Formats: sequence, structure tokens, C-alpha cells
Amino acid sequence: MQRFFLITIIAAVLLSWPLNLRGLEYGGLGGRPAIPDPAIPNSQNWFIYALAPGTVKEDAVIVSNGGTEPVDAVVYPADATPSSDGGFALKQLEETMIGVGSWARLYPRERPTFADRLGTSILDWCGSPLDGSGPQSNRLTPAQKLELITWCRGVTSHELTLDGGQEISLPFVISTPPGLSAGEYTGGVVIQKKQPAASVTESGVQITTRVGVRIYQTVPGAVNKTLRISRFTIGPAAQPGYFTITLGVTNPSSVSLDHRSRIAIINRWTAQQQIIERPGQVLRDDELVINFPLKKPFFGRLRLQATVTYDVDGRSQSITSRVLHVTSIHWSLWAVVALLALGLGALLVRQRRGQSRRGSVPYSVKPYEDISALADRFGVAWQQLARLNRLNPPYRLTAGQVIGVPKRSNPKSGSRGHKKR
Repeated sequence: MQRFFLITIIAAVLLSWPLNLRGLEYGGLGGRPAIPDPAIPNSQNWFIYALAPGTVKEDAVIVSNGGTEPVDAVVYPADATPSSDGGFALKQLEETMIGVGSWARLYPRERPTFADRLGTSILDWCGSPLDGSGPQSNRLTPAQKLELITWCRGVTSHELTLDGGQEISLPFVISTPPGLSAGEYTGGVVIQKKQPAASVTESGVQITTRVGVRIYQTVPGAVNKTLRISRFTIGPAAQPGYFTITLGVTNPSSVSLDHRSRIAIINRWTAQQQIIERPGQVLRDDELVINFPLKKPFFGRLRLQATVTYDVDGRSQSITSRVLHVTSIHWSLWAVVALLALGLGALLVRQRRGQSRRGSVPYSVKPYEDISALADRFGVAWQQLARLNRLNPPYRLTAGQVIGVPKRSNPKSGSRGHKKR
């Protein structure tokens, strides 16, 4: 039995030995605002506007290739969308733009010869509706007017080739729709490396280098700032040995809000504690869903609660989720428990067999004796002898077989009997 328990312990150690896993990333093109405003913080990195509804603004983006080889690229304005890891992302070119990405038009083509006058802007010729009705267009011929109207439409995307180390300034115009409510609207200008069809990997995934220059457009006016926890769950992950914690944060505000998610985890069986923290940004009128991987403990009863903290006019605000509980027991521990249960069961059976014979004395069966003869000789019922020795029908005994007989029985000498039928 000691040997059995030693093997069980060794099996538990081998079954629970930990395994390690691991993964990568790449770089791309560059971009930045062409005309930053020194009075506006971060305007050298992002386009930051405070335009009233129905306003049109002309600007430009610098597109650069920091490498040494030529690069084919695509540039396009895009709506903002939350990324899978809780960050700021921009829509793909093939997606439909309904927000900031639909407000901007690019002007990569050279101006018509008559409109290429020093000191004049796109709006001087195209006007706010971008239909060729600007003040500089008053004296144009019908043919020139038609050419101007075509140019003023701009484009929604542009393909270009950049030599190594080259950068260009690409003009664009952003028009805010009338009737916008107060608050923040986000998007950006995406600069994407154009990939040939052969870039699709064996797994069917196409890898594309993309960078985005963000656009933050805020319509002046009173805004509200609030966040809500919309979901908080824990379940098995696709990766063996892990849980997935899912936290959803909704933003019913009129502006995007930065926040920090904090998940406190306590193992009630071992008293171990763990904190998972991650910053993020929730776009206005949107839900941000973040998945956190959590390695399963060898065994434990976990208590989890999430806290989301954000800033409202210089004051920190926090919201707290409901409490979750989940039990985790490694499969190898269940195997150990099963082995121990089998060993314990075998031990109990053995003990019970020993206990059943404690009130008996051994007796060696003679050649002519059967269970009925022995029962008659020792003055007990043949059924008692069968139970005491765990005999099954037809209750045969063989000469020399040692059985137990009750200590208090009174044997009759020379008694012969017949087998019980």
C-alpha cells in the first residue's frame, strides 16, 4: 500500500508539471500633420479641430517613407473604431465610412492651370460646398468651370509611390455636416502599404502595414462624461490551461473617454492575489470589449471583480462590476484523487474481509467434509459458514482448504455430513 501511494504522488508531480508558451510584430510607413498649430498641444501628431457644424477646413498630411526602398502606398480618410485590445483603431479601406472618414476629401492631383495661382487655397476656388463656387471662379469660361468642378470633388483614396527617404504633402478638406450635436467625433488619415496578391500567407491571412494620423473633431458645447460596465464574464479560453475574462465598457457620453481597467483576482483556497490592469479608450456611443487571458491555477476558488476608472473635469470617477466566482482544479489532480479513491477502496475491502474473520478460528477441511457436515459439526447454520467465508453456490469445499469457523461453536467429534443442496 505504501508503494501505491508513492506512485500516486510521483504521478501527480509529472501530470502537473508546467508548460511554457510564446509570439511578434512589424513596422510600416509614417505620417503627420503638415500644418501643426503651436497653440494646440499634440497638433504635431494629430489633427485636432474644434469646428462648428457646417464648417469646412483645408489641411494637409505629410506622408513619408523612412526606409531605403520604394514603397507603394494607399492613403484614405477613415472612421475610428475600437481595436480588439482596447486601443484606438481606424476602419479598413473597403469598409463603409459614415463618420469623420466620410467628411474628408483628398486632393492629390495637380490643380487646373488656371487655378494654380500663388496664395490661393482649395476653398478659394471650390467654395464651401466644394462645387467650384469659390470667389476665384467668377471669371472662368464654361469649359474651365467644368474642369474646376471635376477637380473640386477630390477623391476618397489615393495610391502613390514613395522613394526611399521621400515625403510628400497631401492636401485634404474636411467638411463637418450641419446639425452635429456638441461632443467629439473621431477618425483619421490612414497610410497603408499596398500589398500584392502574393503577400497572402499560407494560413490565408494577408499582412498589411498601416499607420494612422488621428483626427479629433470636437463640436463646442456642453458635454457629458460617463462610462458603464456592460459585461463582465469568465470562461474557458481557446488556449488550454487558460481562462478568458471579458470586460465590456460602454460610453454613452458625447466624447471619447480614456480609462483604466483593473481586475482584482483572489484565490480563496490559497490566499494568492493577482491584479490585471490595462489602459484603453472608449469611443463615444460605443462599447469597448476587452478580453484578458488568465492562467488557471492548479487548484483554487477564484473571486474576481473589475473596476473602471476615468477622469471627469479633473476628478477621478470609478465604477465597479459584479463579483464573479469560478473553481479551477487541474485535471491531473482529479486523476490523483481517482487513484487515491481506488486505493482507499481496496484498503477498505481488505480491512472488511479481515474484520469479518476476527470472530473465527481457522479449520482445515477434511476429504469427506462439505458445508452441511461442517455446519452440523460446529453447531451453526450452513448459511452462517457461507457468509463468514464468502462462499458462493454451490458452496463446494476441497480437502485442505482453510476456512473460518465461529469461535463459540461446539464441534462434535467424528461428525459426517452431506453437502447442502
